[in-house]
Amino acid sequence: MRKLVLIALMLLCAVSCQSLPERLENFVSDVEANYPSYTEADWLVMEKKCEEFKLECAEKYERLNEFEKDYIGKAFVRYDAAVAKAK
Repeated sequence: MRKLVLIALMLLCAVSCQSLPERLENFVSDVEANYPSYTEADWLVMEKKCEEFKLECAEKYERLNEFEKDYIGKAFVRYDAAVAKAK
């Protein structure tokens, strides 16, 4: 049981320690890979997550370097392209 708790804590730290660009990349890659099978309910969830990322980006924008800003912008373009392909 103790090992299980330790492993869970390590996984939680690994996920929470990811940078904003890394988390956004994972989200967009997941959408790109799975959008053909998304239902309307799935798209509502994805849109909510995307809006949460946009809010977080806006809050942290001043602290991001130029590479991160560019990377994030391109990730949102890729997300929008997946949405367009799905419709």
